[in-house]
Amino acid sequence: MFSGEKSGNTTLQLEVTRLRDALEAERTRSANLSISLDRERGEKDATLLRNAQVNQQVELAKQELREQEQECTELHNRITLMEQTLSEKDRV
Repeated sequence: MFSGEKSGNTTLQLEVTRLRDALEAERTRSANLSISLDRERGEKDATLLRNAQVNQQVELAKQELREQEQECTELHNRITLMEQTLSEKDRV
């Protein structure tokens, strides 16, 4: 019976060693996944920030365009008024 216990003990030790190795492999895999996840989150955050910056630049450009269009309209109106004034003076 002693040799049977020794054989059973060896089998259990082998199983414990196998399970410890499997656990260590899973821990390593988990750590690698965590690193990858952190990197992906960082890249996502950087992309979101860049997207916000681009959107802000687009909005500023739209605002500038609206201001330029308004200025152009005002200048056009002034030119029209001046032309009318000159036309009236020429008739007099």
